[in-house]
Amino acid sequence: MNIDLYNSVIVQGIRDAVSTNERKMYKAYDWFGSNDFELVCQKAELNCKNLRSSLLSLHSSENPKKTSEDMISAIRGSVWQKNNVDG
Repeated sequence: MNIDLYNSVIVQGIRDAVSTNERKMYKAYDWFGSNDFELVCQKAELNCKNLRSSLLSLHSSENPKKTSEDMISAIRGSVWQKNNVDG
């Protein structure tokens, strides 16, 4: 599997964490605490500890939707930068 796919899984988790659907939201937060999340971060070449810390403070932000989109933009920017340095 390629890194873009793993990043897409993480992005969807972030979006689910700020969903108005409580079931999605709770499942996302459960996933953030799982070993599976750590594995996906590893495969996506992202720092799981830093990402998890940011995600856990997501709901305490003033505007969780905007904060989540900012996080997603940062992840995509990181991926873009890696692709242009490595590629």
